Amino acid sequence: MNGRNLNVRYRRNVYAKTRMKVIAIISAVVLAILLIAFLVVGGMLKNKVDDDRNKGGEEQPSGIDSPSPEITVGAVKGYGISLSGVNTTKISDKATEIQKAGGSNMSFVTRDSSGKELYKSSLAQSMGKQSGSDLIDVSDINSRAANKGLSASAIVPVNAFGKKDNLERATQLFYDAAICAELCREGADDVLIRLDGQKISDSNIEELLRFADWVKGLDAEATIGVAITLDVLEGQGAEVYVGRLVEKFDFMALDLTNEKPWESNDSGSEMQFYLIMYKMRVLLPDASGSELTLMTDYLKKLGVENWQTVAP
Repeated sequence: MNGRNLNVRYRRNVYAKTRMKVIAIISAVVLAILLIAFLVVGGMLKNKVDDDRNKGGEEQPSGIDSPSPEITVGAVKGYGISLSGVNTTKISDKATEIQKAGGSNMSFVTRDSSGKELYKSSLAQSMGKQSGSDLIDVSDINSRAANKGLSASAIVPVNAFGKKDNLERATQLFYDAAICAELCREGADDVLIRLDGQKISDSNIEELLRFADWVKGLDAEATIGVAITLDVLEGQGAEVYVGRLVEKFDFMALDLTNEKPWESNDSGSEMQFYLIMYKMRVLLPDASGSELTLMTDYLKKLGVENWQTVAP
């Protein structure tokens, strides 16, 4: 009996040792495969990063980092038109003028000073905010612009941020977000909001970010931008505001419609970084001829050729 037990124990020990060797071999093979996979994938990722850096280095001016990858909206040379009393014939004529002037974009302000929509808005009509049918469709603006190789940009003044009551403010802001989504659905290539009577600050930055989320929630394909004033861009905390806005908005614009740095000795060095880093569009006052040339030449010296005039 003792001899039989010893044989059984011996066979078990041999089996256990063999099993351990097999496990050790399999483990070594698996680890080797994983190591090779990590090395291959790591090499591929490194090559891709190096390629991206090289490409970015070729495109960017010296001394300025690569722009944020979130900014994908192309540069424009935009001319503003007024929607007051226009029809499709006038829009076509304006598109022809812009094309001959070398422009690439037709921009239009969507509201008058009282906050009423200047285009035919199904949303505004359903909310009892608009009546009549003598207004132009955004789809008509888009088609006339596209016929001349132009994009169409809608500018929406938003004054809800100045309302003190949070319920009233939230209601108005969601309506404005719906208006932005409607404009995109009807044919606007991009929509730019301007804070009417307010400026970006700690008190409204969170609501501004939610506003972008609301627009995207209503229309995931919407291209939404936000305008920043010069005092905010040159003020304390500008890098924080811009850094947060770029996470939600597709593009940003520097509003110079009430500024004239081209008429002073302002070198523009402080704003140049932001303009190039974030591919910011510049809003210029309504102008033509030598007056417009003065403005655009100033921007060229800063390395910027991304602008649009704003018609009243």
